[in-house]
Amino acid sequence: MKPLFLSGRAMLLSIKFLTLLLSVMLGPYLVLAGGMPPDVEKDASVTEKSAEVEVPSPEVEKPSLEVREETEEVVEEMAEPEKDLPAAKSGFTVGVRGALSILDDDSLSQISISRHGPLEATVNYDKGYSFSLVLGYMLGNGIRLEAEGGYINNGFQEINVGMPGDFAAQLGLGESKLEGNFSALTLTLNAYYDIDLGSNLAPYVGGGLGGAGLSSKMRSTAGDLLVNDRNCVFIYQVGTGLGYTFSGYSNGPDITVSLDYRYLASFEDTRFQEEVTTDFIEGEFGGHYIGGGIRLGLW
Repeated sequence: MKPLFLSGRAMLLSIKFLTLLLSVMLGPYLVLAGGMPPDVEKDASVTEKSAEVEVPSPEVEKPSLEVREETEEVVEEMAEPEKDLPAAKSGFTVGVRGALSILDDDSLSQISISRHGPLEATVNYDKGYSFSLVLGYMLGNGIRLEAEGGYINNGFQEINVGMPGDFAAQLGLGESKLEGNFSALTLTLNAYYDIDLGSNLAPYVGGGLGGAGLSSKMRSTAGDLLVNDRNCVFIYQVGTGLGYTFSGYSNGPDITVSLDYRYLASFEDTRFQEEVTTDFIEGEFGGHYIGGGIRLGLW
């Protein structure tokens, strides 16, 4: 019986040893398969959540398009200040003008048809000259008032006779050369408007009214005196020009140089007495004046 008991005890010890061996070998695998303990899992999840929490970064609000445009405009105005335009000046002025005088053809006719017969003729003038003195006042709003006294002189070129009458009988029909000159003393009150361009350059437009004392001294090429008389008429003129002002240096006066165009004419026909028959003949007075001038600002 003893051997049988010993053999059973040995078998029991063998089973316990094998069980211990298996538990040692399989223990780590079972732990891994079953997961971590509850406390460890809780700590790990808290760590992961804290890692996932993002610190909010401050958001910078972008300016709207309108705000940016207004800001850019303000910056531009600060960087480039607006230049002040030159103000229109006021005060008295004095000046002179000179021009090429181109008179229109003068159609002559006899005032009354008498025993001397009717007269129809056209007079052509040579190119002449004119000059004038001007005293003005600038109002400061672009308007400039002037009193202008001038002198005009043109020579006679030829006469084309259609109906001679006794006045032009010695000239004959058709074209004939003439000698002598036609002159005028003028006085006008003018108003001009200088257009402000924001610079020293200023175009202008305007006109004036006044009177003229005309003088005609006409001769034939043979020396016969045809007309030697004076006449007064009311006149008008319109014109335009371009002026450039040089600002006064060392507190001196402003100087304005201009290029001018004028058309000056009478409201009524001229009326001269002819020498041959002592009858009166009527004509026309009008012409173009192209030139320039200089004007000084006084005070």
